[in-house]
Amino acid sequence: MLSSYHMQNARIPTFKGKSRGEYWDYMNSFKRYVGTSTAPDSQKLQMLIHSCSSNIRNVLNPFTRMKSSEGYRKALSTLKDRYGDEDAHIEELLMNLINGPPVKITNGEGLQDLADELQACICSFESMDSQDTLEHLLVRKGIIERLPGRLHEGMRLQSSITLQRDMAI
Repeated sequence: MLSSYHMQNARIPTFKGKSRGEYWDYMNSFKRYVGTSTAPDSQKLQMLIHSCSSNIRNVLNPFTRMKSSEGYRKALSTLKDRYGDEDAHIEELLMNLINGPPVKITNGEGLQDLADELQACICSFESMDSQDTLEHLLVRKGIIERLPGRLHEGMRLQSSITLQRDMAI
């Protein structure tokens, strides 16, 4: 566990509330450096408030008037209610994958970008313990359509086998 000293020197990004992805990145950092510390909840609440932009601080400031553990818990809950919709976040990631341009097998940079987007989606998906399988979502959302030639056919075949297996269970 982190001490109060380490918590105060932690580099937590400022949360501006611009996207769900920003929320999840912010919360992962915050929990890593502050949430696991031995500091009292009143200090954690102050760190939470001070690591947010002014418009979000205004929403969280009233929680400082409550008992520290209750205020901290409610502040975290308020942020999650406003920005942390897991299903919507996964949907945003999938829409980014779907709406990207088709990638040719000769486009190394495009393939790398697609792989990076897919990796971000996979990491977020796994961290949220979603009930759906990622392969099923990828097929259902048509992401395979973006893949070039042989990759497209290979993924389509693999996905149809997976779907058949899942339906048999």
